[in-house]
Amino acid sequence: MVEKVKMANREIDSILKDIEQYFKFLLDSGYKIQNVKDFGRKGEWHVFLVSPSRIIKIGSDQGSVSLFFAPLNSDSIRENSFSIESVIYFLSKGENFVDTYKGIWFRSRKNQLKKLSYLLTEYFEEITPLFGENFQLYKSDLISARKKYFELFMDKYVRKRKKNDWE
Repeated sequence: MVEKVKMANREIDSILKDIEQYFKFLLDSGYKIQNVKDFGRKGEWHVFLVSPSRIIKIGSDQGSVSLFFAPLNSDSIRENSFSIESVIYFLSKGENFVDTYKGIWFRSRKNQLKKLSYLLTEYFEEITPLFGENFQLYKSDLISARKKYFELFMDKYVRKRKKNDWE
């Protein structure tokens, strides 16, 4: 039991080190690491970075790393949480489908964090106002974009997989 706790702590320390490395610009701009969760299952963890008006959740599920935004003062963080990919899809008016899973099976956590950091840096100035005090103005359009992005994702990956028709 003690050995398992030590391993979990080392893993959390490693995750935090990577977050601090790849998302230093967030920490430098006032975001604070508020919460770290390691669910004890293989590759499942979440790190919450909080600013005065928004939350950024970086997490991994079965080794696939993702980044989500939510307004800080929200009735439901889960309901009002949007992946960086769906937000970029929204900002591009449906023109830019970010394919984060392309080649993901061969990607390390660091490579995935590096890609997400690059995307966030690229779109940070456009994304942050969406999740501030004016979130309600964008909410329904963000929900529509999230739904459409999810449908495109399902068409590209899940439905093809069922047909055994991968590119």
